Order: sequence, then structure tokens, then C-alpha cells
Amino acid sequence: MKKTLFSTIILAISFLIVSCGNNQAAFSEHSNSSNGACMHYYKTNVNKKATCFQSGVTLYTCSKCGDSYEKIVWEEHKITDNKCSVCDALIAENLEFEISDDGKTYSVAGIGKCNSTNIIIPTEYNNMPIVSIGSNAFSKNESLQYITIPDGVKSIQGEAFQNCTSLIGIRIPNSVSSIGSRAFRRCSSLTNIVLPDKIKTVKSELFENCDSLTNVTIPNSVTIIEHSAFDGCNSLTNVTIPNSVTSIGAGAFDGCDSLLRLTIPEGVTSIEANAFRQCDSLTHLSISASVKSIADTSFNYCDSLISIEVADNNSTYHSYQNCLIDTKKKILIRGCQNSTIPTDGSVTSIGAFAFTDCKNLYQITIPDGITSIGAYAFNGSSLNQIVIPNSVTTIGYEIFGTNIVYAYCEATSKPDNWDSYWTWFPDKVYWGSEWEYVDGVPVKK
Repeated sequence: MKKTLFSTIILAISFLIVSCGNNQAAFSEHSNSSNGACMHYYKTNVNKKATCFQSGVTLYTCSKCGDSYEKIVWEEHKITDNKCSVCDALIAENLEFEISDDGKTYSVAGIGKCNSTNIIIPTEYNNMPIVSIGSNAFSKNESLQYITIPDGVKSIQGEAFQNCTSLIGIRIPNSVSSIGSRAFRRCSSLTNIVLPDKIKTVKSELFENCDSLTNVTIPNSVTIIEHSAFDGCNSLTNVTIPNSVTSIGAGAFDGCDSLLRLTIPEGVTSIEANAFRQCDSLTHLSISASVKSIADTSFNYCDSLISIEVADNNSTYHSYQNCLIDTKKKILIRGCQNSTIPTDGSVTSIGAFAFTDCKNLYQITIPDGITSIGAYAFNGSSLNQIVIPNSVTTIGYEIFGTNIVYAYCEATSKPDNWDSYWTWFPDKVYWGSEWEYVDGVPVKK
């Protein structure tokens, strides 16, 4: 109640002054003050007006440096005679309930005979508190549009609202400390969500294929984002990962193809396979010093990437000319259309999938000293030709995928450790004595 009231008051304020020293990943520091950080002057703009049944979005933009973030806000219901006088939402009747084993509390077990599309779940049933929304309680209800969960509810069980395809808005109180896997999976009309500040884990497939979801607020209490949590949320334009998060699971944001920028904050130590795969609109990637483990395929098929940066004090990874590099192993993990492979010996291996689906990559120089190229390294790129130096002794499977690429190899014949199917087009391969440079360009003799 206090948080909602505070959010409403915020809407009336025209400017908000905040220092850059907050712990949200979406904020950035700017050297506009004596301590090297911008003293932000945030101007508010209501992008979407809040009501008591649907969340609103307020945009905060710094008038000095342009830094911005969004905040999801709500208005309060005005209840008279079990009905909101503003939105006509009813304190729901005829729901199905299940009593707890100790006989002291209830959980909502199903929609029962309630036929309202905009409901407020009661705080009590039979004079005992309602503390949980049960597994599959509202699953596959295609008419429910808005729902308010009351303060006092502690958990939302797995698949509770799965396939509620008309659900636009849901209010979750801060009393909720756990939300089960797939609770909101395929809620294809859901646009905004604020997770309560007691949640520690964003469970697997929680919002999978919520393809209208544009904004999500993840609280500082969250430490783990499990696999496929936001998989297929292809309208998600902005996500702020708080510093409390330590692990981002496999496929967590797979297919979030409206994300533009991504900052992995200080605190995250591991990014699992396909975590941000197919984020087609992602242009800028920034990785903090705390990250110690990044799977080879974490950023596969991010074909709009133009910038990759790693914090200078990261002891495991570094970046050079928009390349993500494993420092100790000397492996180039991920590149982009603007990458230049370093020539100083800091990279000896181009990893599997390193430039996969870099559709705007038209040329790349593989420097002498590179010893291996992993499978599918340039699959889906726009390379037309490439020179492979004599130092490359190992090549994996189909490094160009099914693309036609003219390969000019300094080796006089295929080395033993080059995969037999390293290219689909052996007739487009020219060995040492079969080609030469003419005005700096490789050509067949």
C-alpha cells in the first residue's frame, strides 16, 4: 500500500534528483561532476497512464546527460460494497478454494463459477486468510483480463496463470515471496509486470512466450534467473538486471528480439548457454568485472551487435575492437560486424559460433598466429572470401555453414586436423600454390 501510494505521488513530481551511485544495471555513470558521475536531474514523462486495473509506465530522463529508465506504477482500487468504484472490479465470489493441511489457511484452487474478467481476490475465506494461488488455478482461462492479488498472499504456484491469453494486467503484492515455474507462461496479452521485492529466484519458463510483455521490473532480492525465464518475450524492449543477480540461466532471454542494449551488472558470475540467443535487435553489450563464466553460445544469432565491451578489471575476459575474449585460454568467444581480431597474440583460437549470424560481416582478417577455428564460426555471415593463414592447424565442422565462401589457404593441402566437412564447397578452396595476392587481394592463379 505504501509503495503504491509513493509511486502515485511520484507522478506529480516534475523533476527528480538522484546520484548515479545506485545499484541498478540500467544506470550509467557520466563525468559531469567533480566525482566523475553525473548528478542526474530526472524529468518525468507519463508514457502510459496508470489505473487501478492496469499498470502505467513513467519514463525518467536526465535533462543533463540523457540517461533514462522506466518505472511501472499503479493506482489504488477504491472499494465500496465489494466493488471498485473506478474500474468496476469485483471482490471475487464463487472461486474455488482449498484448505491447508493444518486447517488454518486457504489457497485459491480455481476460477469456480466466477465469470468476471476483472477480479480482486479476497483476503479471507471462511474467516481464514488466503495465502496462496494454487497450481493451475486460473490456467487456460481465456476471458480473464485483470486480476489483483491481495496483500497477505505468500506464493503463486507453478502454472497458476499459464495460457491466460487475455490477461493484460496483474498486481502482485510484496507479501509474495515465491512464484513457481511457468506461472505466467504464454500469457500473450500481458504487457507489464512488477515482481515483488521478496522474490529470490525468477523461475524457469516463468514468462516464456509472453510476446506482448514490454516492461519487467526485477527486484534487488533476485539472485538467480533460471532457464527460459523470458524465452520468446519478443516485445521486451528494456530489462534492468539488478546487481543482486549472480546467475543467468540457459535460454533465459532467448528470442527477446526487441532488446536494444544489455548491461550485465556487477554481481553476475555466470551466463549459461543461449542466455541471450536470437536477440536480433541487440546492438550494445557491456559485461562487468564479476563475470567468470560465459557459455560459447550465450550470444548466438545476435546479428545486430556493433559493440562489445568488458570491464577493464575483469580477470577472466576482456574485449578488444569489439571482440569478447577469454583472456587465459586466448579464445575469441564472440565477435560482431565491427570486430577486428587482435594481432598481438592475445587470441590464438576463434571459438565455435564466434561470428555466427553476423549478417553484416563482409570481411575479416585472420591474423597469423591463430591456430584453430571452431565449428560454425562464420555460419550465417556475409563473408565472400577469406584468407586462412598457415598457422591454423585445426578447423571444426562447417565453419561457413552452407554459405559459399572462397577460402584462400596458405597451407598447400588440407591439414590432418581440419574437419573433413569444414566447408560445404571444396571447389571454392584454393591451396598455397593455387592463388596469389594482386594489389593486396587474393586471386586464383
